[in-house]
Amino acid sequence: MPTKTIKIIFIDPQNRNTLVHTGLQVDSMHFLAEPAMQNTKPVRCYICLQYNHVAKYCKTKQKICAQCGKNHRIDQCTAASDALKCSNCKGNHLATSNECATFKEQAKRIQNLIY
Repeated sequence: MPTKTIKIIFIDPQNRNTLVHTGLQVDSMHFLAEPAMQNTKPVRCYICLQYNHVAKYCKTKQKICAQCGKNHRIDQCTAASDALKCSNCKGNHLATSNECATFKEQAKRIQNLIY
């Protein structure tokens, strides 16, 4: 299928930067190049709240409460608002928090993959 976009992957970031700066020459044609936009946020399943998969591929299919970490939806949670427990790192915050140690670890992993 014809396309207007091609993706070229480089092992060396310096070569990638050179291509972005100079463009691509094929025969007598010149093509502009730009860096690919990367998803910089970790992927998290909205069913089980675990990282690295989405709900479509969730193996457990058990709703996990983002507030207390138990098997129910957050709107059915009866735990006190000050009794937060992250289902990922067991910290005292919502499982969807950007302050979660697991979230930070996953975000760092993604940054390392990008660069």
